[in-house]
Amino acid sequence: MELIFKIKNCWSVKQREESKLHHKIAYIHEDQYETFFRLLESIPESFIDIEMKVFIAITLSSGLRVSETLSLRRRQINLNENTFDVIPLKQRLAPNAEPLIRNGCALHPVAIKLLKNLYDRHSIPLGEKIFLFSRQTASNFMKKFHPLACVHSLRHSHITWLKEVKKLSQEKVAKILAVKERSINSYYSIDRKKVYQEI
Repeated sequence: MELIFKIKNCWSVKQREESKLHHKIAYIHEDQYETFFRLLESIPESFIDIEMKVFIAITLSSGLRVSETLSLRRRQINLNENTFDVIPLKQRLAPNAEPLIRNGCALHPVAIKLLKNLYDRHSIPLGEKIFLFSRQTASNFMKKFHPLACVHSLRHSHITWLKEVKKLSQEKVAKILAVKERSINSYYSIDRKKVYQEI
């Protein structure tokens, strides 16, 4: 199908400079970021169901860790303002330090549209989780897009988009994601000469 072919062509491969094992990971190329959202909305549910569409759209448009997206509950998302609140997981805090909280984070319009569609089909109480599938289920699905894609690819893609398209500083990106600035290197530090379009 043409749509599936197009959405697969949104992916590229990058090699992380700091990896001694020359680890490569697939990510959505920054020039294809908006195209991917448009295609994701249109792709038939025979290829991807609505729950997985919403998961991918939220994770990609927010840069959340997979575990953070999977733990989202309906009450954390404000559809009137198209935003969400979340306390990032895996925070390494000093004793008695306040946790970093991402309040009022914007979601991509496609993510909001797909989420409303999901709510129309399924009754999800405010206190319940939006997603009931596992991390492994999501990871297995990502291979349909690219053999080197994984659920973590969505976070890499979002950070690369912030840096390359929005031209945000490392300090600003770290603030948006509520992480320490040096953490951004592990997601973005790549050899730009070793970026390959999927053949």
